[in-house]
Amino acid sequence: MIDLKLIQTVDKTIARLNGESKMSDQELFAGFDEEKQKEYADQARQRWGSQAVDASLKRWGKYSAAQKAQIIAEGEAIRRDLAANMRAGFDSPAVQQIVAHWHQHMKNFYEPSIERLRGLGNLYVDDPDFRANYAKLDPGLPEFFRDAIEFYCNHKK
Repeated sequence: MIDLKLIQTVDKTIARLNGESKMSDQELFAGFDEEKQKEYADQARQRWGSQAVDASLKRWGKYSAAQKAQIIAEGEAIRRDLAANMRAGFDSPAVQQIVAHWHQHMKNFYEPSIERLRGLGNLYVDDPDFRANYAKLDPGLPEFFRDAIEFYCNHKK
């Protein structure tokens, strides 16, 4: 679940990437609770198996601190864009374009199959931490995003 400290870190990271400020590596990852990250990795191993999680962690480990910060900021921007476009409907071209962007974004972590995308959509609704993270932007966002992902997957060529 993302907290205020993490949001502040993302905001500072965006400023850093735009050349507006400088950050140390310690500042860059402030708000990322190592114990919570281990918990998420353990949950992922139970859901998708060790091989998939290890491959994802290996991919993530190859990124520089600046690349990681940019990926995190991009993910936050996608969530904000989704929330801002909820009135358009989950099947609207604008929302489907955001979901397509999210699909590409997920490739920073692993190669997501259509079934894995569907699984993530359900995870965002069913898992309390993910639900709370999305619901911070709008209480209906978890279900909206799940429905948008499902529509995307059903129409993906």
